[in-house]
Amino acid sequence: MSGARLLGAGLAGLGRLASWPLGPWHGPRMRAEMAAGAMPLYRLQTGAGALSFRCASAEAVKAAARFAYDEPETVWWIDNIVEPGDCVWDVGANVGLYALYAGLRVGAGGAVIAFEPGADNYAALCRNIGLNPMPAAIQAYCAALSDETRAATLFMTSQDAGRAAHVFGRAEEAASGEARPYAQSALGFTADGFIAQFGVRAPDHVKIDVDSIEERIVRGGADAFARARSIIVEINIGETADAHKASLRRAIEALGFTEHAELAGRFPDRRNRVFVRG
Repeated sequence: MSGARLLGAGLAGLGRLASWPLGPWHGPRMRAEMAAGAMPLYRLQTGAGALSFRCASAEAVKAAARFAYDEPETVWWIDNIVEPGDCVWDVGANVGLYALYAGLRVGAGGAVIAFEPGADNYAALCRNIGLNPMPAAIQAYCAALSDETRAATLFMTSQDAGRAAHVFGRAEEAASGEARPYAQSALGFTADGFIAQFGVRAPDHVKIDVDSIEERIVRGGADAFARARSIIVEINIGETADAHKASLRRAIEALGFTEHAELAGRFPDRRNRVFVRG
């Protein structure tokens, strides 16, 4: 156990001890107030401006602290491919790190539409949107994207905000061998169907980071994504079969995209690949 985790467990134990004399009603209420007050606010300085994230778990703190280190290729894509006034779709938005950074980039007249089916991640995403008012329109939906509209199960690695590698619909399609002991009911839509049904703005750029059903998402957005200017997708996953990678590339290329040569040269070993209109 890490020192931070050990210290956190010790402080939680002290809180339970201190609240014990307050009885079965006021004691738990006191501990809930302590937990809410102790939830850290992580302030992130970026090249486009400051962002704040309320971190409900150690995973959320880790994600915010490693913002630029974990995915420099995603930051480069937002800085260099996305333009002011554009609409960015973030599919698998987690707690909103890159959705909010994209919001700083697109500015007034721009929009970010974030999809996150996990309940804990979605709650944190909405909280973080509220912490960061900005001119861009930021919309968040507690929904998955796939190749059909249906109710299904989201198989989750954890219920902590900030965790990833969840799988919508079919656990066997996971890109990694992590255990997924938690299950949540969720709604899934095709991207084309979501636009047709709800009238949301179509994307100029699409970010897909779902660790499993990327190709299904691409096929479900054949019309909308074919009009987009770029797609960034997590494709260099070490545990993903080569056949899956090749099939995903073919699905993206069939929509008229080619891999961005400069970005591939800058970040040859990174897991996210950028495709632009050919």
